[in-house]
Amino acid sequence: MVNPKYADLPGIAYDQPDVYETSDLPEVDQSENLYDDDPENECIERLHISAKDAFSKFRGKYLTGNVDFSDRLSKKIRTGYDARSGEWELAGEGEKETPFQKFHRLKCETRELLEELTILQQNETDINKGTYEDMVAHVTASQKLIESLKLQEDTNAKQLPNLSILKDQIKELQQNEVNKSPGASTKTKAESSLMTATKIADLEKRLHDLESKMGVTPERLSRLMLATGRNTLMEAAQVISSRASLLQPAQLDQIEIRLGFIASKLDLIVTQQGGAHAAEKDQKIIELYDHIKKSEDIYQVVPTLLERMQALAELHKEASNFTKWLAELETVQKTITTGVQNNKALLQGVQEAFASSLQNINTEISKLEARLNKVTKK
Repeated sequence: MVNPKYADLPGIAYDQPDVYETSDLPEVDQSENLYDDDPENECIERLHISAKDAFSKFRGKYLTGNVDFSDRLSKKIRTGYDARSGEWELAGEGEKETPFQKFHRLKCETRELLEELTILQQNETDINKGTYEDMVAHVTASQKLIESLKLQEDTNAKQLPNLSILKDQIKELQQNEVNKSPGASTKTKAESSLMTATKIADLEKRLHDLESKMGVTPERLSRLMLATGRNTLMEAAQVISSRASLLQPAQLDQIEIRLGFIASKLDLIVTQQGGAHAAEKDQKIIELYDHIKKSEDIYQVVPTLLERMQALAELHKEASNFTKWLAELETVQKTITTGVQNNKALLQGVQEAFASSLQNINTEISKLEARLNKVTKK
């Protein structure tokens, strides 16, 4: 109830409870100072968690697996994420490793090797990338083989003391290829995966060797097809093998005899061609000598002729200048003749005009005299 003395005051809520101010924090913020009352109490465990460190630790990590956390009814057993933890001890120097220690050491080393090869494969150029891809394939196959053993799932704490059985199993897996027989009909899952991984790795290695030697570009394959005349690698290999069989020691003697015979034939041809060229050359020299002999008289007259031509050089020069001047004079004469003809025609026209004008003047004068005579008579 509201106090009666506030009944007539404005801004008072009559139908709401009274609210008082306090220095306490809200309930959502009271947990921050929960442990500040007794900081020296050892019974209280204080957790120092850094959100930044936790984020950086789990950054880029993800969980995978066929998990099902639902409550549905089914025959399949519900499985969650398989998380394992624990300390794995390595054998000391001089101590013999147990199968489990060997298994975990191989598993860790294989994982580290695969990570290093992946980084190198990303940083390498195209030339060495094929080598790293081959190594990554082999390491991946080995890692799958190690994981397929599943020693952690098949063993428990009761089986740890009995390590001889595990050693026998590993020896059987290692000697599987040597001891297998055609009539064997039972194979374990590990053995089949081992055989599959081995065959795949062998095929990949053979394919990589073939690509590195033959090349994968169309230019190199077309060059091989043109050289062998075959369209497939198998046929080309057969042709090359047949050609290589000719180089056997039993046939090298025959090839050497044939090459010697061909070399002697070539020498004979070169000798014959050389003799023919020499005879032709001698004939040309003789003809040239006869021509020189016939021209000796002319050679004796040449110095005198040269002196005479040098003496007449100035005369020929003056004659050429005179011819040049004469041509210029003819040009000027033609120009003058043309001008005289034009002036003559002009003079004739002036004379005719003058005669016509004089006749007109005489006519006018006679008319004027006749009129004057008439005037004087009157």
